[in-house]
Amino acid sequence: MRDSSTVSQKLKQVLVRHLQRRLKDVLRRRPRTCLHNHSFDLGRPGDEIGMCFYVLEGKPRAVPCDERIKGCGIEQAKRCPFWEPRRGREDVRAEFRSTLESGNLALIAAEFPDAAALMWVLEEGPNYGEIEDAVED
Repeated sequence: MRDSSTVSQKLKQVLVRHLQRRLKDVLRRRPRTCLHNHSFDLGRPGDEIGMCFYVLEGKPRAVPCDERIKGCGIEQAKRCPFWEPRRGREDVRAEFRSTLESGNLALIAAEFPDAAALMWVLEEGPNYGEIEDAVED
């Protein structure tokens, strides 16, 4: 059987990986992560397209930018001068921290089942400050 310090260290490692993954996903240059990209309904149920509505010279661009369309998705977002992240790094950190500090093991388990299991074993939550310090910006 593992002692509590070993389990606590493993919990920290697991949560650092979860936070790093979330930050990486939010800051990845993709159409769906861009502040200016919005779904545009094409009139049929479930039929929509991602469009860039960056306002340029007082008018929205309204340019297709969707990962599902070849040639106007990921590569376009990677080289787009108007791309901005939909959510900021601090927003992601605050949401992550809020989830963990809620103490609601069911909520934590829904998002981080591996971490929730370790928290259950320890019968305590993580030290969020240590997790945040371990994640580089």
